[in-house]
Amino acid sequence: MGGKEGALEEFAYPVGFGDGYVEYPSSDPHVYALRVRGDSMHPRYRAGEFVVIEPSIEPQDGDDVVVICVDGRKLLKQLNWLRDDELQLLSINNGYAPLTLKRSDVHSLQLVAGRARRSAFMKT
Repeated sequence: MGGKEGALEEFAYPVGFGDGYVEYPSSDPHVYALRVRGDSMHPRYRAGEFVVIEPSIEPQDGDDVVVICVDGRKLLKQLNWLRDDELQLLSINNGYAPLTLKRSDVHSLQLVAGRARRSAFMKT
């Protein structure tokens, strides 16, 4: 979920134990979805929609990503560039400045494979 500055909030349900699911075709066995909050990636992603994450696929410059920081923050951003010791992230909404992070501050960088509308959510 994207919130202030694109921060994400994770429910941390193990696969099969959430309160619902989003159907999305993927060959990644670890695929999962997060609900978007906030406007840092608007209009590409709107609050209430879902982003589909394929963590087994390595993101490239220009890809939309979920960044999981070692301090627990989770960010929905566009990867501008990745260097040996740092990376730069962009918001689609021009109201947010680019964000440069040290690689040592990043636990994981995961590819956003797509999005799903609010109506795609199926309660279990």
